[in-house]
Amino acid sequence: MNTIAVLPTYNEAENLKILIPQLLKIENVFVLVVDDSSPDNTLEVINILKKKYPEKIFFFQRKEKG
Repeated sequence: MNTIAVLPTYNEAENLKILIPQLLKIENVFVLVVDDSSPDNTLEVINILKKKYPEKIFFFQRKEKG
């Protein structure tokens, strides 16, 4: 059975660098990051991590903080 960890974020780029690799050590875990258009380059961090884990990370960016 697969598990999806949903990570709502706003200015969490530095935390994601640590959290996502740790989560992906767990068997059958996928990560969905839902970002509220963070100004701290969260999208860049996700793109870097997606290169390392291309089939395990998904990203959704909302236009504004909700």
